[in-house]
Amino acid sequence: WHWHPIYKNTMDPQLNAALAVHILNRLNVAYALINTEMTIIAINPVMAAQWHTSQTELIGQPLDNIIPEIVGMEDMLLMLLEDPEDRFPLSKLQRFDETHGRIYFDLYFEALPAALQTDPPLLLMTMVDMTEHGEMEQTLMQQRNELSLHIAERKRAETALRAEKAQTEHLLLNILPKPIADRLREGDDTIVDNFVDVTILFADIVGFTEWSSRVEPTHLISLLNQVFSVFDWLAQWHKLEKIKTIGDSYMVVGGLPYPTKAHAECIAEMALDMQRTILELNDVSIEKFDIRIGINSGPVIAGVIGSTKFTYDLWGDAVNTASRMETHGTPGRIQISETTYELLKDKYICEPRGEINIKGKGTMMTYFLDGRQ
Repeated sequence: WHWHPIYKNTMDPQLNAALAVHILNRLNVAYALINTEMTIIAINPVMAAQWHTSQTELIGQPLDNIIPEIVGMEDMLLMLLEDPEDRFPLSKLQRFDETHGRIYFDLYFEALPAALQTDPPLLLMTMVDMTEHGEMEQTLMQQRNELSLHIAERKRAETALRAEKAQTEHLLLNILPKPIADRLREGDDTIVDNFVDVTILFADIVGFTEWSSRVEPTHLISLLNQVFSVFDWLAQWHKLEKIKTIGDSYMVVGGLPYPTKAHAECIAEMALDMQRTILELNDVSIEKFDIRIGINSGPVIAGVIGSTKFTYDLWGDAVNTASRMETHGTPGRIQISETTYELLKDKYICEPRGEINIKGKGTMMTYFLDGRQ
C-alpha cells in the first residue's frame, strides 16, 4: 500500500473514499474496503477475480455472509481503527466454488493509512490467494494419511507375521530341540551329531492292545494324552529331550542336545516320577493300567531325517539296548542295564535282577531301579 505512487505523492488529508477506491482498483493485489458496520463498500477487480464473481455482487454484502469465520471477531477488527500500525491475520481459510472447486486464502485486516482515512473510518481487507499452496498442503496431508495407513497396515502385517512366526517357532520346537531348529533355519541341511555319554529311556503302557479293544477310542486317546502330557512336563522339568511316541511307547533321552554329566540321574528321576504318575492316575481312574520302563546308557548318533515331515531321532547300539531293557522288563518296574547301574549305584537303590537273555544281545546282567538312597 505504502509504495503506491498516488499515495506517496498525495498526502492531502482531505482524500475521500472515492480516491481510496480509485487507488484500490489500480493495485494488483486483492483489496476490499469494510465499514464499521462490517459491510463491504468497495472491492477491486483482483479481489473479485480471486473470488470468481463480479464487484457488484460483493459490494454491499455483510462481511460475515461471505466470510463466516469473522463472526464474533467484529469488536477485535474495529480495534484496528485505533491503532493504524496493527494488523489482524486470518489464515488457512477456504470456500467452495461449484465451477472452480475449493479456494484457499489468507485474509489480513488493517486500518486505512491516516492520509486516506475517511469519516466514518474504513478497514482495509487484503486477500492472498493460497489455493495452490492449499492444494499442495491437502495433497501432502492426503499423502501423510496414506502413509499413516500404509504404516498402520504394515504394522498390522508385521504383528500378524510375528504371531505366525511365533506359532511356527512353537510348532517347530515341539518337533525339534531348539539348537537343532536354529541350525535348520540357518540352512544346515545335514544334521548329524555324535554324543558319547547319554542315557535313553523307553516306557510302554502294559496291556495297551488288549485295553484298546474294550475301551471307546476317544476315551482311550484322551487317557493316553493325559498320561503323555504329564510325561512331557516331567521331561521339561528334568531337562530331558523327548524323542518320540509310537503308539503307547514313550522315548526320552538325557545328555543331548546339551551334554551333561548328570544324564543318568535325570533319567532315573524321570522314571521314578513316571511310576508315581501312573499310581496317582490309577487312584482316580476306573481303568487300571501299568507301565514298563527300560533304561540304558552309552554313545548314540543323533540327527534329523526326512525333508517334509522331518523328525529328530537317535541311532546306535545303546538305543537298541534301552529298547530291549523295556521289552524284557517287568510291569511296574524300572529295568536298567549294567552300564546305567554303574552310573547310579552310589545314589540310588538298585536291586540286581540277575542275568537274562536279551534278544540280539545274548545274556546281560540287569537291575531294577527302586528309588533314591
